[in-house]
Amino acid sequence: METTPDNYLVIDTETNGPPNSEVRVVQLGWCVVKDRVVASSGHINLFDTSMVMSKAAQDVHGLSLEHLKNTGADPGQIFQAFRGMLKEFIEDGGYALVGQNLVGFDAAVLMHEFDRHKCKNFVFNSAPIVDVGVAYKAYQLHDRRAANEGFWAYFRRVRAIRAKGVKWSIVHCMKMFHLPVDSTHAHNAEYDCMCAHQVYEKMREQEIIEKVLWPGRYEHEQSGARQAAFRPGGGV
Repeated sequence: METTPDNYLVIDTETNGPPNSEVRVVQLGWCVVKDRVVASSGHINLFDTSMVMSKAAQDVHGLSLEHLKNTGADPGQIFQAFRGMLKEFIEDGGYALVGQNLVGFDAAVLMHEFDRHKCKNFVFNSAPIVDVGVAYKAYQLHDRRAANEGFWAYFRRVRAIRAKGVKWSIVHCMKMFHLPVDSTHAHNAEYDCMCAHQVYEKMREQEIIEKVLWPGRYEHEQSGARQAAFRPGGGV
């Protein structure tokens, strides 16, 4: 990833508990963005008879086992299809992978599900990736990616920093950029993907993505622009 991507796939998951080897994805969401415009989006519920649901998880997303039983698709088929989507857009299509807390949650649970359903492994830590919440956290901390630091390693490092008073949840980011929040759809995986897309584009408009991921290039370009302004015909 050489520059801030115009084309990217946003993903999000809702689960039956915290990220560990036993966690199950109960809802999968995605949003395909081409030339910075949403081309398609969707979500699907998942269910099989081995699933259990923690009360804490259900309180977050509101998905009961009874509801999933009536609306959920077979996880094995869905994860094979979703792995195909990652191949189509990320591995073959040159899209970036975008999400909210992707490096700390969604990637881990998806790797467990791919393994469980014998899907081809997807190497998250080498994919072109932007974690929007962690990028906003980095911006608040004035923490910039080093030239020799991989994107996955950078986002993992910043996510692990303990910083009192620094907030970076998707709802907080939406409010900071004056984006409307529909609480009735919060923690629907498709809606959360759309929120992450909106925050990403707002951070791009304000050059936050460039400042944290390519600080050397950004500073060089800004310096060049300032010098050009003082040349004959440069506007000063």
